[in-house]
Amino acid sequence: MKLKALVAVLALAPLGGLFAGAVHLTTDLSADFLPGTPPGQIVSTFAVGGQPVRWGFGWEIIPGRLGLGGDYMVSFTENAATGWWLDWYAPALALAWHPVGAHRWLDPFLEAGLGAAGRVHLSGMPGYAV
Repeated sequence: MKLKALVAVLALAPLGGLFAGAVHLTTDLSADFLPGTPPGQIVSTFAVGGQPVRWGFGWEIIPGRLGLGGDYMVSFTENAATGWWLDWYAPALALAWHPVGAHRWLDPFLEAGLGAAGRVHLSGMPGYAV
């Protein structure tokens, strides 16, 4: 299922340039934090790896101020007792509003979307011996 989503995104991105004001392709880095987490701890998570960090890519086609896009992120973690895990997060379809337009150096936006997330245990799967 993930491979099909990737192929669809790559097929849409070149066509988006024909009718869109902008096409954004990005790399993403994400981690979850509790409310009230101090800024120093947030920076430390990305610099030192204090908790699992998801990485991946994003895309968005923006005809005017309203954009259509999505993100696809994964994280591989190892637990000493149970082995390797794959965490994935995919807001597969999102709408974003860019109040100042998409062709600015600073592009604030509001985004809402639908997607899914999950976790898969890789150790013990055929072909994935660890």
